[in-house]
Amino acid sequence: MNYNNFIDNILLGNVPSNEINILYSNSRKTAANIISDSIIENNLQHTIRYTESSKNEITETSDNLLTIKQFKEGEQQIVRNKIPTDEILFFFYNKDYLLVKKHFGLFFDLNLKRKCGLPYVAHLYRVSATLFSLFANSDNRHFYSTLAAIHDSFEDIPLKIAKNNRNFNLSALSKFIDENIPSDYINDIITITNMYDLLLGYTESFLLSKDMAFSPNNIVPLLEEFYTKTDFFKQEIINLIAVLASIEFDSDFLRNLRWFTYINYYLPSIVNSCLQNNNFSLIELKTIDLLDNAWGMKSLDITGKIRQILKRQEFINLIKSSGVDFWAVNHHVNELQNITLQDARELIIEYLSSPRLRLDYLETALKIIKSLLPVLTINET
Repeated sequence: MNYNNFIDNILLGNVPSNEINILYSNSRKTAANIISDSIIENNLQHTIRYTESSKNEITETSDNLLTIKQFKEGEQQIVRNKIPTDEILFFFYNKDYLLVKKHFGLFFDLNLKRKCGLPYVAHLYRVSATLFSLFANSDNRHFYSTLAAIHDSFEDIPLKIAKNNRNFNLSALSKFIDENIPSDYINDIITITNMYDLLLGYTESFLLSKDMAFSPNNIVPLLEEFYTKTDFFKQEIINLIAVLASIEFDSDFLRNLRWFTYINYYLPSIVNSCLQNNNFSLIELKTIDLLDNAWGMKSLDITGKIRQILKRQEFINLIKSSGVDFWAVNHHVNELQNITLQDARELIIEYLSSPRLRLDYLETALKIIKSLLPVLTINET
């Protein structure tokens, strides 16, 4: 059964009769009508996106990490909830190995884990080791491997401590920076940190601690209060208040708010910063970060999977439209595009190929196709 041909026909606005006869032999007319209605409703007739020429350098580099003795030993220790030895940390982070050790220790002390159940440090370790290997010929190799190892610290650690202590004093953020982030890393950490997510995390947690609803009427006054009490987030708070005035309040309000700010503010800020500084290392770091998240996508719900795919596409579109002219970035963006397209098709096929409730899953697959049109086709808005 050629599921990709099935998907292509739908994208071109055709009812895939041959495939319907195979998949839905006992209900072929119903399936054909469902697909026909979806094609008409969504005006499906598009230019299909296909994979691009790519060296798959990031994927191969990540796969080859297990051939590095130090990485393999460090990963084994992390899975057992232990910080890698000083010798291993020094190999990847050089003079800043104690800084990374401190940050990894904080993640372990706070029991921060990925949705798949692995220690969060495993993700940081893989991303940093991948960057370390990719930047083998760079004088800044250890700087960026260290940056990758601590890139989520500011977003995750202070909030977790605040939740544990039920104390959401924003001055703790300034204190965390002063005590844990060396000055030469601060600008990059602030750029790579999703300040909106951190702000929303503090806001949600504070309101929950006071048994208050996470609604615009409660959020705006709190944000205004935050504005007067911190040197961080000034522009982010202004932007969030503006978004709150326009976004629809519903059961997925917080999730949609996180999504909107991620796409419209956070990702553009990374690309713009790289263009202004003529240094694309943070784009490289974020590309590796997104790819590592992609490889752990199985643990997400369907909305999470779709948005994980779409956020990668948004990042790709931003980079391509920005006019970045650097061969490594362009190759790696093509690689990210190919994996994103592959993940989009595999998610659809997962529902098309289900042996049970086939018509129900067909409806779901068609909804996924609609959601993922920006990935599956070219020049979609």
